[in-house]
Amino acid sequence: NIENKSTEVYDSVYFSVMADPDIGDYVNDLTGCDTTVNSGFAYDKEDDKGYGNSPTVMVTLLQGAPVYIPDETFIDNNNNGIYDDGIDTPLDTAFYKYGKLLTEHEFPGAKNQNMTSFMHYISSHPTMGDPDDQFQLRNFQTGLKPNGDKVDPCNWEFGEVYNVNCSDVNPVFMYSGDPVTQYGWINKMGFDQRIMVNSGPYTLEPNEPIEIIAAYVVGRGNTSLESVNVTKKLAKNALGFYSTNFAYVPVGVSKKPNNQLPTEYSLSQNYPNPFNPSTTIKYSIPTAGQAFQIVQLKVYDILGREVATLVNKHQKPGNYEVQFNAKSVNRRMSSGVYFYTLKSGKFLLSKKMILLK
Repeated sequence: NIENKSTEVYDSVYFSVMADPDIGDYVNDLTGCDTTVNSGFAYDKEDDKGYGNSPTVMVTLLQGAPVYIPDETFIDNNNNGIYDDGIDTPLDTAFYKYGKLLTEHEFPGAKNQNMTSFMHYISSHPTMGDPDDQFQLRNFQTGLKPNGDKVDPCNWEFGEVYNVNCSDVNPVFMYSGDPVTQYGWINKMGFDQRIMVNSGPYTLEPNEPIEIIAAYVVGRGNTSLESVNVTKKLAKNALGFYSTNFAYVPVGVSKKPNNQLPTEYSLSQNYPNPFNPSTTIKYSIPTAGQAFQIVQLKVYDILGREVATLVNKHQKPGNYEVQFNAKSVNRRMSSGVYFYTLKSGKFLLSKKMILLK
């Protein structure tokens, strides 16, 4: 919970969750990020000589603060660049979640900002070392080198790009590839490393606090490298725990307990997002009300035209997930913004997703 106690508006503020994991023998730590689970992580490629099988340490952004973006999170009907309730048309909704007893706070016309960059830096390194001042730190927060230059994945001494065109890799998300399958941008040189999960920009109005929730997640597999996938599954569980407003407590990784049913409706952000061509949508039907309820899940384009009906039937209370494949739609879907809407009784909630070809 962060509050601007001054009388001035703070513009273009970034927040970072930082960790110095030091996994076992810290001098050979590697780092990476996974934008699909809003996470940055540190890991070992092989077992440590002194410590053996190593865990993976992950920082996951569960809740970014609300941001209002014209033509993305709302339609700016009066063209003033500011969301005006009752005048502008909301395209998205941000949330502060407080648990099932305190419910949640909605911000129509906004979205919860995701991780916007991931950066690593190296202890005592001459060019990528600990920041010396606020300017170098700010550069790290925005995915830049300490001197303000952009990182070039095609010519980067600490990493390599596998099976992907390096010019297509987003440089502000350091090592966004999969180290287990060796696909994408991978950190190849182990050091004593720090990691930063960054989110922004935000505008901090005087005396109007914003709330950010992050989780530190640790998991261990049968090998040090397998620990990366195990920890990602735990991070997905944490995100699922948050998406149900902390109503469903994850038990294990592979299977949800049948005796823990949701107590309220929920519609999660599709994963991955942006997507091409398929994505997963999860939602929950609560135990309150009828044993079976009519549930509709539909996809619309930005003009409000129905694109696809994913669910239209009676369903009992529980947690569900649906696969949506843009190639299965009768008409050709172009790149752009789409909306998926969950309706059951008086409950109605929509979220935005982006098809990026």
